[in-house]
Amino acid sequence: KSAKSKSIPNRHLHARISYLYQAASYFASQHIYGIASATQNEKQVNDKVSKHHSPKESLDTKKGNAHALPTHFNAHLLAVSRKSQSHLSPALKRSICRRCHAHLVPGATSSHRVANASRGGRKPWADVLVVRCALCGAEKRFPVGQERQAGKKER
Repeated sequence: KSAKSKSIPNRHLHARISYLYQAASYFASQHIYGIASATQNEKQVNDKVSKHHSPKESLDTKKGNAHALPTHFNAHLLAVSRKSQSHLSPALKRSICRRCHAHLVPGATSSHRVANASRGGRKPWADVLVVRCALCGAEKRFPVGQERQAGKKER
């Protein structure tokens, strides 16, 4: 018998998730750095979406909602991962807002700060990175400086 090759189950879904994340990152960077206000690709996507949605839900960037495309792609990415029951990497999950699905870019669509609410900051091991979404105001908190505790099997 030949040895089984290491294959990824649902490879097409992983490729789709990767593509959606790359598209969201690209369009978020386009809007942040002002390289293009409305490219031809955005117009095509807006035309396709407006056919299937009401005018209120269209992804029109000229009306001031510049984060509509990255948000749409991120929401679709999360829906695909949930439906296929595939796990997303922690780095990918940290770059998407849980509440509004916006693409979190430090300094542009999110703000990062280190907080320590332990008795006036006296415990240095209690530092927490707080990432705040600039669009909806949701906050994510991540421990800073401490390694994760070993799992039960490794103890």
